[in-house]
Amino acid sequence: MFYLSKQEKIVLFSLCAALLLGMGTSFIKTRTADVNLSVQPCCLEKTVLAEIDESARSYSIIDINTAGIDDIQRLKGVGPVLAAQIIAYRDTNGPFRGKEDLLNVKGIGPKIYESIEDNIRVE
Repeated sequence: MFYLSKQEKIVLFSLCAALLLGMGTSFIKTRTADVNLSVQPCCLEKTVLAEIDESARSYSIIDINTAGIDDIQRLKGVGPVLAAQIIAYRDTNGPFRGKEDLLNVKGIGPKIYESIEDNIRVE
């Protein structure tokens, strides 16, 4: 077949090595070009977090006769003071007979009641 001299074998080996090295380099460049190494911010803005919190509040329904202070505070517009007043009213006057009884609690007016009435129940 082919009989190559030592010098021809070295040249052929060098050419094959260069070809393989070039192919490997090209392969690596195309593979790493697809990888996006940029750093993206991982924190949500406060407005997005507020929307998530508001969304979670709108889906929770609590029984105002059994709810604790933490549960009551999840209602829109109800903070720790108003939640404590609801519990104090409940402890003093007994369980609420209807949702509308919340209007008798000091600090709850028609506006707050309207914003929470879909998220409360009385059992």
